Amino acid sequence: MCSQATDLGVSVRGGAGNTGLETFLVAVADQMLISGASFWVGLYMARNFLKAEYGFYIMIITLSQILINYQNAVLNTPLL
Repeated sequence: MCSQATDLGVSVRGGAGNTGLETFLVAVADQMLISGASFWVGLYMARNFLKAEYGFYIMIITLSQILINYQNAVLNTPLL
């Protein structure tokens, strides 16, 4: 059963069409894409940039992960 989203002009499947397996596979594919891209960017930077520049990149990535985890722990978790 398909319904039309009139404001966007796109077809949207109802809840019965989405299976748990489909959602799981999309989530796994998304994680593989993001992790793979991060790996290749890190590998490229490690091989082509100076040690100081690569170290700065790693520090920024680490700091952003710490801030994201802090946000998840303090702000997002209480909302659940």
